[in-house]
Amino acid sequence: MRVAIDISQVIYGTGVSTYTRKLLFQLNRLSSRHTYLAFGGSLRRKNELDAFVRHLKHTENQTSRLSPALSNFIWNTLHVLPVEFFTGPVDLVHTSDWTEPPAKAPKITTVHDLNFYRDPAFAHPSVTAVHKKRLYWVSKESDLIIAVSHATKKDLIDYLSIDENKIVVIPEASSGLPSSTFSQSQLSQRLGITRDYILVPGCGHPRKNIKNIVQAFAPLSRAYQLVIVGRPTPDEKALASQDVIFPGYISDQMLGSLYQHACLVVFASLYEGFGLPILDAFAFDTPVVTSITSSMPEVAGDAAQLVDPTSVESIYQGILTALNRRSELVELGCIRRTQFTWKKTAQKTLAVYKKLIT
Repeated sequence: MRVAIDISQVIYGTGVSTYTRKLLFQLNRLSSRHTYLAFGGSLRRKNELDAFVRHLKHTENQTSRLSPALSNFIWNTLHVLPVEFFTGPVDLVHTSDWTEPPAKAPKITTVHDLNFYRDPAFAHPSVTAVHKKRLYWVSKESDLIIAVSHATKKDLIDYLSIDENKIVVIPEASSGLPSSTFSQSQLSQRLGITRDYILVPGCGHPRKNIKNIVQAFAPLSRAYQLVIVGRPTPDEKALASQDVIFPGYISDQMLGSLYQHACLVVFASLYEGFGLPILDAFAFDTPVVTSITSSMPEVAGDAAQLVDPTSVESIYQGILTALNRRSELVELGCIRRTQFTWKKTAQKTLAVYKKLIT
């Protein structure tokens, strides 16, 4: 079986990047009987795509220097130039998060979230336009759609009226961040962490709910610091203090160390398509407070303290409860994380491939 897979997103350091990298790596490990053809492109960073493919034994490099803007115009707007122009004949095409090219072979795509439909006021109009054009072609042409959660499947049905029989749910897994790279004293020196801290993985978008989390944390600031990773908006940055730290962009090595040494992870987003940070925290035996909305309860199961993200009081009480239940939640998280592995994701994806072409 020859499968063309769009890898354009692997260079951007997002959850979609993690998904694409981990999935293709595991597909290569599962069987030597299949060949994967990596397509997609970048005008200025093609060398990074090349470097990624170079380490994959059963994957051919068919990437190009098509920029994201040009690929959007060719594939989403004009909808010309089939994938096979780059890859040659294939049995199946697996598209990604930005463009939806035409193809002669059957097509499958992965949808991670529909945040721009749920909260259009918080999405950049140009980005929303790209995704809506892409999803028009997904609705019209994709033979099957992989949703990373049941919440995303529901959104596909509710917002795009896609037949539920065309959607299969295949969950993701932990990012696999490195551990023990930085000690607590090194984190203190580099980031200004001077006492026990609570980690918030992600900011830079209103759905990350930073204002409510900071307000919920305030009564605990004498005992803890709050470390919020990511690129904050100006409004979020205005919340910074000696107790609330925004370290900005950090490496995967430092992020893994922050997870490992944190007393607690608070991931109380308003909406997520999946929620990788929940599993990342479980991987480091760190207890989690997360939201009772969208995909987060199905990822966390009974292994996290669930809260109403719209209620500051609920988040505050959830933090207190999680700190008191720390040992119990760590044990539950250890059990829960075994249900999500990239090998399982790849096995289920490969099964869908075979089903589609037989």
